[in-house]
Amino acid sequence: MTSTSSKKRFWIPVYGTAVVGIAVIWGLFWWPGNRPAEVSDMTTVPPSASPAVSPTPASSPPATVTATDTSEPATPTAVPTGAATPTPFPTNTQHPPTETATVTPIPSQPPAATVDPEQTAWPTPTREPWPTTNPTLLLKPPIEIDGSQSHLWFSRPVDGNNIPSAPYRFGMTYNQRLVPHRAVDIANDPGTPVVAVGPGTVLYAGEDMETLFGPKADFYGRVVVVEMDWHWEGHTIYTLYGHLESVAITTGQVVNPGDVLGGVGSAGVALGPHLHFEVRQDDPYDYGSVRNPELWYWPFNGRGVLAGRVVDANGYLMPGTTVNLECSDGTPRTVATYWDQYTPPDDALVENFAISDLPAGTCRVWADLFGEVVEQFVEIRPTELSVVVLQARP
Repeated sequence: MTSTSSKKRFWIPVYGTAVVGIAVIWGLFWWPGNRPAEVSDMTTVPPSASPAVSPTPASSPPATVTATDTSEPATPTAVPTGAATPTPFPTNTQHPPTETATVTPIPSQPPAATVDPEQTAWPTPTREPWPTTNPTLLLKPPIEIDGSQSHLWFSRPVDGNNIPSAPYRFGMTYNQRLVPHRAVDIANDPGTPVVAVGPGTVLYAGEDMETLFGPKADFYGRVVVVEMDWHWEGHTIYTLYGHLESVAITTGQVVNPGDVLGGVGSAGVALGPHLHFEVRQDDPYDYGSVRNPELWYWPFNGRGVLAGRVVDANGYLMPGTTVNLECSDGTPRTVATYWDQYTPPDDALVENFAISDLPAGTCRVWADLFGEVVEQFVEIRPTELSVVVLQARP
């Protein structure tokens, strides 16, 4: 009995000490200030606040045409008078273009004339004052398009690259950045010789500070205007060469094809070196007497020219509509219809788009008209003019 009682007395303090120790350790571990974060009472010990970091906005890629304003007002309001500020694109309720093309910088070396137009760099376009598009003035041409009165008479105007700017052909808007174009722009290095496209007499050569051919003084900077010897259907034809770096002839001088008129430049309102080439009919001083130059000069060797119309179900010309071409060389091409009445069509063709230098063979020509694809197949013949009509279905 004595031995058993002694053992009990021995283990009581041992057990008591162990229990107290465990309690102390348990208390220290679960004390609020010492709990692990993942089991801590978050209302008692809030996590440390992280500093707010605002996301860095992605920087926009630099625009190729740096001075362009692409904002779109709900409706066009007024016609600006200055050429230095690009003007927003007007609303077209019929069929606005949706294509966005890549704009390429001006080439440092002029490409050879055999290079395909769609693979060639485009010049920085000329900024012009913006006319108001009036749908009520859109033309309703004859049902049939007459391609028999072709006038592909002139040679090319540059002793260098002669491929026009693809997104800024006659009547186009450089992908909704600029006003409808009244010419073709041809990129070349400064000083590249500009030459006469046919026989004629120089009507004017020099700066356009006092004698105006555009909407304002110093629009072309230096300009040459030639009255051509050839007439068409009783009309007098003029050719205009703008933004020249230098002028090499004088007013009244007789010129022949290939005679040097001056050098490519960026005078006037031009944003980069290129030739601004126009064809005018009857009135050389009228900025609205222009016609599409691609219907007047020769296509490249082995290539042809296409003129066409895109019309709605009622037969009215549709402005700003993208026309797609798939031709024999497999190169996709696009051209847009003329935007307004300030870029008039040819008197015989009454077209609203044209594109030169297409390869010989069959071209599929199509457009998305009010959600429906309308297409035609056209045979392109070397050195000749072909025609096509795309009409929306009722």
